[in-house]
Amino acid sequence: MKKITFICISMILMYTSCSKPGCTDPDASNYDSSAKEMDNSCLYDLEGEWNLTSFILNGQESSSLYSVYRFTFYQDGSYYAEALPASGNNGQGGDWIDVWGISTLNSDQTTITLQNQSVDYYNGSGTISNSDYANYNISNLDYNNITIELISSSNPSISSLTISMYRD
Repeated sequence: MKKITFICISMILMYTSCSKPGCTDPDASNYDSSAKEMDNSCLYDLEGEWNLTSFILNGQESSSLYSVYRFTFYQDGSYYAEALPASGNNGQGGDWIDVWGISTLNSDQTTITLQNQSVDYYNGSGTISNSDYANYNISNLDYNNITIELISSSNPSISSLTISMYRD
């Protein structure tokens, strides 16, 4: 009887040690080499350049509106976004749109806030102050890809927005 109990306990211990949950992605900042089972707890550094793969504005796929659309996130929490409309006209008398701001990522990387500080429409006015903001749910994030979905925004003309990007 003791032998059967010992074998049962040994099997339980072996099973639980083999299925240790944790972050199994070596590209994550919290990678756990001893983890054997992915538990979706991976955290990623957003620092770097991210390029548009999909832009769904108010329910319409709108990626083709841009020749270039990219974000660069910096270690200090600031960001730089630049867009070149495919038409070559940004609607403000210029071509490119450059935006500088501050990003705030919550600790479990499920939401991000982008708070603009300034914008340049390349129309001769130079860089102007801009305080638009947007709060997003992060629906997908790994080292190479991010998808964010709008929660709220200071822009009343945007009812929904989903942006997918890849790391360059």
